Amino acid sequence: MEHYEESQFIPSDGSSDIIWETTAEMSLQEEEEADSDYSLDYEFLGPRTPVYRNDQDADSDASELSCSSSCHEGFDMWDEDPYSTNDFTWESNDMRLTGFIKERQKELNKINTIAPWNNSTFWKKEKGWPKQLPSSSSTTNHDQSANALSLVLSDYGLSESLHAVYRDRIVECGKFNKNCHTNDIKINDTNLKNITTWLDTSSDTTNDTINATSTKFIETHASVPLEKQSTPIQHCSHKALSSSTSNNNFLSKFTPFTKYIKRSQFPATFPQDAYVSLGFEPLCLAEKYGYMAIGGVEGEFELYCCMEGDKPVKIWGTKFKGKNNVLLMTNAVQIVRWKKPASEQDEYNYFLVICMNAAGVLIYDLPNHHNCHSTITNCHLHHHIRCFDHVPINDARVSPNGQHLVCVGDDAYVFHLAVSFNEHENRLEFGSPQKIKIPLTVTTFSSQYVSWSKSSLFFAHTSDTHNTVFIWKTQPKFEMLYRIDAGGYTYAIQFHPQQEGVLTFSNRYGYIHTVNLDEVITRADPKKTISIFDYNQDPQIFARHEITMVSFRGEKDRKLRILAKINGLQWSKDGSYLYVSTKKRVLAYEFIQSSRQIKSLEKMAGLEALSILQEQQKKRRKNQDMGSSEGNKKRKLWSRKWNNIPAHVRYNTLGNTNLASHW
Repeated sequence: MEHYEESQFIPSDGSSDIIWETTAEMSLQEEEEADSDYSLDYEFLGPRTPVYRNDQDADSDASELSCSSSCHEGFDMWDEDPYSTNDFTWESNDMRLTGFIKERQKELNKINTIAPWNNSTFWKKEKGWPKQLPSSSSTTNHDQSANALSLVLSDYGLSESLHAVYRDRIVECGKFNKNCHTNDIKINDTNLKNITTWLDTSSDTTNDTINATSTKFIETHASVPLEKQSTPIQHCSHKALSSSTSNNNFLSKFTPFTKYIKRSQFPATFPQDAYVSLGFEPLCLAEKYGYMAIGGVEGEFELYCCMEGDKPVKIWGTKFKGKNNVLLMTNAVQIVRWKKPASEQDEYNYFLVICMNAAGVLIYDLPNHHNCHSTITNCHLHHHIRCFDHVPINDARVSPNGQHLVCVGDDAYVFHLAVSFNEHENRLEFGSPQKIKIPLTVTTFSSQYVSWSKSSLFFAHTSDTHNTVFIWKTQPKFEMLYRIDAGGYTYAIQFHPQQEGVLTFSNRYGYIHTVNLDEVITRADPKKTISIFDYNQDPQIFARHEITMVSFRGEKDRKLRILAKINGLQWSKDGSYLYVSTKKRVLAYEFIQSSRQIKSLEKMAGLEALSILQEQQKKRRKNQDMGSSEGNKKRKLWSRKWNNIPAHVRYNTLGNTNLASHW
């Protein structure tokens, strides 16, 4: 991933007004004024001829992609971002993206006319869809960042919400309280002083190792824990989550889609209103199992516990900094876990995977939530993986079954390591690394993000230098399975949480792609649908592929269609909705195949069990308020009853909920 220095954005009309500038001491009034200075439909005065649309069409109708114009007859405009520091040119992929996508759509139309799925769609397209979430702006400082949105589940997974990166803070999407000043913290660089983690490399190839005992790394590494917070810890669930008991309640916060939007409809989110205010520009975000990890564009990193109170509690913060010209960015973070032996009181070990660009991949032990608020919290470095031939790593993802670690970066290779958990020593163990060539005729290639399928049998990765999304399989042998033509460079990518073959990915501006690898036709028999996973031969095959436009209309010129900048994708827990994070709002697309499925008896019974568990949790906390002695007695009694339930039943019931091991 390339690195860009912070800069000011100057309008192309020659004016010298600064649209936005990062300042630590910016007042709220100045920030509000700065936010309103840049237009949502900033008109680039370059060598383009915009395609004008009918400005009388319905406000609630989402834009549809048209193939009527070639790439040289006109352009839809992207949402020009003052945070962007890339120097776009006439020949760049972003500049000509509309034309490329239209050419790709023409190819798909030919396939769709003969395929069994014909003109059907993955998404609900009635008026008002997709839905939009108020107060859900998302803006990142780096053009390649597309991990700016995180799905947040309640303690028992019965409700969900979204957190997003916005400037130098993390916001709770859909929540806006301008009069709330409970977190009025002045942000400055002193927050990062004396908490620097140095990463060093050497030209000696023996330094490229999986072992965390690298002498140079240990000598230059200093993990500085944070002091215990002085504010008392309130034992309550996050308010935004405890108020709802189903995904439908979260969707009730969404409003019908609006095509013609105004800046006044999207007020700024100030630091004191944010879920977390930071002293740096976030690049990536992950939240799972009650932990939240945030990485910054200059190598910053912070870790939080989100299990207690209304605001997360900071566990650890540092700034990774390179020596010997090592370029460091916290490109990606992932929170994972492995089951402990059944005899252990806690059922899981938690780990944090951090991609540090040229410094490789760091893996940390995470503290149990019972210890998050101790005077000294230690995040122990478990492994430092550097076997990448000095290739900058953009993303590293552990498979859902915990058996694979796949890393991709700024080279035409995929790095694969087998993973196992040693229960006797409570540590991760890695097999010999595999460096697998991506089958390309070009030598210059960069991968962006990785996503695993539900079964861990398949994974896919995007590219910010080529139009291809690659699908790989891990069994019976590790090899490339299929490649998807995305029309333009791709970034965010997510497999469906329930349906093995469904995945979505995005171009940087304006387009999301939905592909179903379980609906594939061959040139020899285009009327018959097969699954690509069951087909071992190598004919010319075509997977069902749909391109969806994400855009809005200009505020100054209603005829102007502007492509929205896509900062992240997240499926809802049950896969009924796809949440798409754009610069000014989160959009919810209803996935028809999931939202209209009838729940199985097992699923319904599981949800009922979780509801009972959630109600028991409320009673326990009420008893704790009555007095610590009585509350502890009730808590121990309830925990004893719960632990008497067979471990596999508890595991299947709780699944991926936050409280699986936090009693």
